[in-house]
Amino acid sequence: MSQRIVALIFFCTATFVFANNVRITRKSSNENFNSTDIMKQCNETYPIKTEYLQDLNDTGSFSDESEKVPMCYIHCYLNKMGVISQDNQVNKEKAVNMYQIEDEEMVDDCDKEMVSASISDPCGKAYYFIRCIMTRMMIDNKDHGDEEVKK
Repeated sequence: MSQRIVALIFFCTATFVFANNVRITRKSSNENFNSTDIMKQCNETYPIKTEYLQDLNDTGSFSDESEKVPMCYIHCYLNKMGVISQDNQVNKEKAVNMYQIEDEEMVDDCDKEMVSASISDPCGKAYYFIRCIMTRMMIDNKDHGDEEVKK
């Protein structure tokens, strides 16, 4: 299983792993962050159902895109992780490291799509960004899988 899929699965399932504070260190930086605490904080403010995260993990989007609370959870998480600022400026380096993105242009493309989307609220824009990233990563992984099958 590719590292990117593992990162996506971690993001979507770890939200509800609240047992202990776990320090995570990314290989690509010396920076430590406690994502479990951040997930807890965001879930307290914006409680999200497991189904939403499962849908996001399975399909790249929420099944109900009219519900704002899950979108605000995404904004909260990405903001506290340093991927997106309060005013939805994307930190490309953090996004690439966090999601182990091989093609940095993907972040630029999704950032442009988020900015040009006719969505005014920060929560919707953050969701639009992560939906774009996850969908493209799923397509990339499918394409890589198809290439491996052909070999």
